[in-house]
Amino acid sequence: MLDTTSEKIFNKNYLHQYISVCAVSLTFFITGTQLGYLSPCLVILEIDGYNQMLPIKDTDKSTIIMCLSFGIIPGAIWASYINDLIGRKYSIMLIFVPQILCQIFVYFATHVYMFCISEFLRGFCVAWAFSAVPIYISEISSPHLRGPFTVCCIVLQQVGNLVGSMIQSTLSIDQTAIVCSTMSTIVLPMLKLQRIENVDKQYEEMKLAWIESQTIKKASWLKLFTVPLNLKLFLICAGVQTAQQMTGQLYMVSNVHSIIHNSALELSLATISIVINTVGIVAALLGIYLIEQWGRKPLFMIICSGSFIGHSMTAIAFLVEDIQSEKSVLCGSIEFAGIIIYKAMIGVGFQHLPNILASELFATEVKSKGTSMLMLISSLLGAGSTQIFTRLYGISGYVAFFSMASVAFCALIFGYFLVPETKNRSLLEIQNEFKKKKNSGHNSSVKNDGNEI
Repeated sequence: MLDTTSEKIFNKNYLHQYISVCAVSLTFFITGTQLGYLSPCLVILEIDGYNQMLPIKDTDKSTIIMCLSFGIIPGAIWASYINDLIGRKYSIMLIFVPQILCQIFVYFATHVYMFCISEFLRGFCVAWAFSAVPIYISEISSPHLRGPFTVCCIVLQQVGNLVGSMIQSTLSIDQTAIVCSTMSTIVLPMLKLQRIENVDKQYEEMKLAWIESQTIKKASWLKLFTVPLNLKLFLICAGVQTAQQMTGQLYMVSNVHSIIHNSALELSLATISIVINTVGIVAALLGIYLIEQWGRKPLFMIICSGSFIGHSMTAIAFLVEDIQSEKSVLCGSIEFAGIIIYKAMIGVGFQHLPNILASELFATEVKSKGTSMLMLISSLLGAGSTQIFTRLYGISGYVAFFSMASVAFCALIFGYFLVPETKNRSLLEIQNEFKKKKNSGHNSSVKNDGNEI
C-alpha cells in the first residue's frame, strides 16, 4: 500500500498538472544539455583547440565561464518583464530561440570570443528558464505537488547534463553543436501539449489571469525592497542563493572534468561524465521524495552538511598530496569521492531549493521580479566565486576546497536560524503566516511601549 505522500503525488486527478509539468520540464532538459557539454568541451579546447583556434589558456577558460555568469544578468531582467507581458507559457517557449543561437555560434567559432558569446547566450537561457519555469509550476500545482514537480525539472536537467556531457565527450565540438540544436528544434513543438483544458476552464483561467495581471503591472521593483515583508523574504532567499553559488556550484559544473582529469586517476572524459551525472540523476530522483517528506528547511541543512563533508574530503586529499609532493591514486580516489558527494548534494537540493523557496515565499505581484533579482545575484556570485576559486585552486587545490567547505558550514548555521518551512502549505497560507508573524511582532512592541509609559 502506498504511503500518504505517494498517494498525494500519484493521483490521476492531477493528470493535467502532470502533462503541463512534463511539457515545461523539457526546457530544463535542453538547459541541462547546454550546461553539461561545457566541462568536457573546455578540456578539449585546452588540449586540441578548435577550427583555427590554438589550445586555450587558463585565462581564456576563466573568461568563457564568466560569460556564462554574465549572461544571467540580462536574462533575469528580460525574464522579469516577458513573464508578465506574454505569460509564463509563451515565455518558456521563446527560450528555445537563444538556445539554438548559442549552438550556431559554437559551430562557426573561429575565436575564443565566439565561445564567449555562446556561453553568454547560455547564461541568458539559464536565467530565463529558472525565472519562468518554477513560477509557472508553483502557480498551476497543488501545494503538495509543487516541490516534487520542481524537482522533476531538476531530474530532467541532470539527465540533460549527462546527455550533453556524453555527446561532447564522444563527438567533436561541431558535431555536438548540430546534435544539441536539433534536440532543441524537436522539443519546442512539444510544449503545445499543455493545451488540454476545456473551453469553460480556459475562460475562467483567462479571467483570473487578467485580474492578476492588473495587480502585477502596478508592482514595481521598488516594492520588493520598500515593503518590509518582501525585503525580509528576499534576504532569506538571497542567503540560500548565496550558499548555492559560494559552495562552488558553477565552478564545479565548469571544472569537474579538468580537476578529475588532472588527478592520478586515469579516467576518460566519458567515464567522468557517466559517473558524475548518474550520481546527479539518482540524487535528484531522491530529492523528489525528500523535499516533501523532510521539508525545505531540514533538506537545506542536510545538503549544507553534505557539501561541508564532501569539500573537506577533497581538500584533505589535496593537502596530503601537497605534503607528499606527488599525486597518488588513493588521494585521487578521495578527491573524486568528495566531488561525487557534493554533486549528490546539488542534485538532492542545492540546484532547486533557492527557486522553490522564491516561488513559494514571494507574493504574486513581486514573484517574477523577486525571482529574477535572485538570478541577478546568482550571476554575480557565480562569476565572482568562479574567479575566486580558480585563483585559489591555482595556489593549491586544498585552499579552494577548504574555502568552499567553510561557506557550507556557515550556510548550515544560516539555515538553522533563518530558513522557513513551506511544506504542504498553499501560497496564500505562506503569505498569511508571515503577515501574522509581522503583525504579532508589531503588536508586541506597541504593548511593551505602553507598559513602559
